[in-house]
Amino acid sequence: MIHINTQDQIPFEHFEKASRDTLKYLNKKFGYGTWMMTRKHEDQWVILQVEGSKYGIDELTTLTWSDSMCSRMVQGEGPRWAPDVDSVPAYVNAPIYQAENIKSYIGIPVCYSDGNLFGTLCAIDTEPVDRIPPDGLETIELVSKLLSTLLQLELQNIDLSRKQMSFLPSQLKDHETGFLNRLGWSLYLEKEESNIRSVGTPVHVVAIDVSQSNQSTHLKDTAMTTLFVSILNGVLHDDGYIARLGEDIYTMLCANKTEEQMAVMVERLAKELSEAQIPVAIGFKKHDYGDNLDATVIAAIKSVRQSLT
Repeated sequence: MIHINTQDQIPFEHFEKASRDTLKYLNKKFGYGTWMMTRKHEDQWVILQVEGSKYGIDELTTLTWSDSMCSRMVQGEGPRWAPDVDSVPAYVNAPIYQAENIKSYIGIPVCYSDGNLFGTLCAIDTEPVDRIPPDGLETIELVSKLLSTLLQLELQNIDLSRKQMSFLPSQLKDHETGFLNRLGWSLYLEKEESNIRSVGTPVHVVAIDVSQSNQSTHLKDTAMTTLFVSILNGVLHDDGYIARLGEDIYTMLCANKTEEQMAVMVERLAKELSEAQIPVAIGFKKHDYGDNLDATVIAAIKSVRQSLT
């Protein structure tokens, strides 16, 4: 039975909401001009959620991780709570210190379940503070660990969703290949847009033009189609999903890959298709956090079409 006096304690529906409410709570309790939940990917530092407008930082802004105070904090070069940044040489020497007026700083690691770094929960202000409250650092460290726990559940749910392609209704799939059709692709792009806002999923889009294959190897033949599908599924595995957007155009959404991993994957894809005597043109585009995914898809398709001219 649901009681009216329990409504305010209903669990958060997703990580993004938990993060936003946490930032509001910390801002109210400890002050500071801006609180942020961030994600590190390679040398990108993505600002996911923001509370406080003192610095005018927009969500999904991408900065350089190695320029940040947080990058020095996780290496142990400076404290997690620096009430007076000017007294910490490692922070004063950080490029972001030169670019912004940062006089006090808080930064706590947010981790994956294996201990690797996801990002940071951090706060900055234009003024130094007098002192750290007696329970201040312990409180924020506990809150950060709780958010890390919620984050793992969110990431697991996202991974599970990507692995459920075979269970989708036929209305969302191309009947010849089993890949997503235009409708299915559109629905899953919406889900990925939400994932990007919530947890900063890094994404690449690959476009494959098989028009030459249709002319030279009869890709429409059952055996060749089966081989083509097997190669694409084998290369991508469970790190995204594939769609057929037209007679000759296929797209792959690839999540959580580095630039080096993407280059290796595209090279492998081209090699295996070539060995199977399926000539194709391939292009790919890294998704910029400030864009929408549709724009990234269009850019990937344009890149592959330009390679054919």
